[in-house]
Amino acid sequence: MKPKTKLQKQVAEQSNRLAPITQRQKDWAFQNCFDLQARRLKSGKLTCLECGHSWKGGHVLAESICGCTCPNCGTELKVINSQKQTFKYAEYFGVITVCGGFQVLRYFFLEKHCQVGNPARLFCREVVQHWITPSGKCEIMARSRNMSIFYYDVWSWSSELEIRREHHSQHISPVAFYPHKRYIFEVKRNGFKGNFHHLSPRTLFCNILSDSRMETLLKAEQYDLLRHFSVRCSQSFEEYWASIKICIRNKYTVSDASLWCDYLDLLRFFGKDVQNAKFVCPTDLKAEHDRWMKKKKA
Repeated sequence: MKPKTKLQKQVAEQSNRLAPITQRQKDWAFQNCFDLQARRLKSGKLTCLECGHSWKGGHVLAESICGCTCPNCGTELKVINSQKQTFKYAEYFGVITVCGGFQVLRYFFLEKHCQVGNPARLFCREVVQHWITPSGKCEIMARSRNMSIFYYDVWSWSSELEIRREHHSQHISPVAFYPHKRYIFEVKRNGFKGNFHHLSPRTLFCNILSDSRMETLLKAEQYDLLRHFSVRCSQSFEEYWASIKICIRNKYTVSDASLWCDYLDLLRFFGKDVQNAKFVCPTDLKAEHDRWMKKKKA
């Protein structure tokens, strides 16, 4: 759709300045996002699905466990038993970079077509870009999608990357991110040190840039609380924030955020002080939770 706001116009302009993906990045993606395979027939004949070379296999059990090496291209291969002649694979790959003061997350759709006796055919197309401002706002550039009742990420390759309304199909979980990443100053200032702590980069960056409490959790190494409240509304976050600060002040790490929040709800039920370190920082969280739960049931 046509950019309307000042931010959208700025994103569309900067997107045109992004460098295309390099051949080195493509090679890395295809090496690390797909299994490199050899097809084996019942006769023991092996065919490399990377270069198309065929040869007589050796020990069946050893090749099934350890794989084999193609004598033509030297690639280490995983052996699959199949009579099929063609194979098709698809995955997503990501690049984390910086452009025009934005934190940019680029997502590429990878396709690999293998036919016995021929070299593999590889395709790489960019489908989505997340543009995150230093304040945590996010705009999306993406291709349009074809209508499908079974799949929501059937991309229209005739469309261009344009500003789009947010849709869950644009929240991509790639198999891998290219190892050479670039981050804006604000992301590093707010406590990010390279570990996403099992969150998507978009979720983590937007949270720590837009919410000082998330930034505090990251810097205080309260990673389970960070993950837990990344999918909870801000109102529920506010209910526990005073108790979280008590934990941070007493250097108490919450290892199970869901159980800890349920434990605090039990304390409130019995009218206990949830800003008292004696209650909110239990030595054995599970035992204390179970004790108060039994009292509530009784």
